Amino acid sequence: SVILFCCASCADKHDSIIIQKRKALLRHKAYEQRRARANSLLMESDQYARSNEYEKAISNAIAAIKIFPEEASLYTYSGELLLRVNRYKDAEWYFQNSLKLKPQQQAVLLQYGMVKLRLGDAESALRSFKDAEQMGMQGELLAKEKCLAYLILKDFTNALLSLEGHYSDESLDPATASRLSVAYAGIGAWSNAIKYASYAEQYEPGHSFYSYNLTQVLLKAGRFTGSVSRIIEWANEVDPSLALREFETNTNMRNCVSVSVLNEILQLISNRQNQVSHSGDTIKRNE
Repeated sequence: SVILFCCASCADKHDSIIIQKRKALLRHKAYEQRRARANSLLMESDQYARSNEYEKAISNAIAAIKIFPEEASLYTYSGELLLRVNRYKDAEWYFQNSLKLKPQQQAVLLQYGMVKLRLGDAESALRSFKDAEQMGMQGELLAKEKCLAYLILKDFTNALLSLEGHYSDESLDPATASRLSVAYAGIGAWSNAIKYASYAEQYEPGHSFYSYNLTQVLLKAGRFTGSVSRIIEWANEVDPSLALREFETNTNMRNCVSVSVLNEILQLISNRQNQVSHSGDTIKRNE
């Protein structure tokens, strides 16, 4: 009877091991099936994104997460798509969840910081950029985003320091030139501020923000010659409601022109508002 009991006990253990192996095999098979379905949706999402069909791409990416929620890269990809279409608040959630699943991701920390910056939280953005840096991340994009965060926080010295080694005057893009201009203006280095603001405008002359930035730098530097014509040109390019709001709030701009010129500009803006209301005037809406 002892022998029979031992044999029965061994058989039970053997059966239990077989059952556990079968369960593990089924779990692995289910895991691989979920993974395959998620990858299929991801491939479709990528095809949509390549065709600029971002809503469909985002829908597929989110569907993949529902099937395979433990994969950090799916959250990252969804966040990237949402960042492309300026849905910053939604992108923030996906980047946060990617970092919860896998904290040590330099690229995701950079993207999360970019989202926070565009949501108006420059301090959180800067912390995220610094975390990415501490993990060894470097590069031009990180430097430019750090510079922008420092500019928003009005830390102009560190804004300039963050760009050191990441640009040259021979191969400077207008966005970086504009940021350099703002930073130099912030520390009162007017020659450099005018130099880089002028470069940005010359590189992309139809961009109303670069024209506006150069005008502001010239005014703050006390270079009034030519500034008035620039103000009129700017007021004639941008959304008239934006121009009107700027004249109402920007004392620096109002104080540099005579009453007659100011009235001329306000009349110009008023006329353009009427054109927009009644004839659908085409407006350059550069940020």
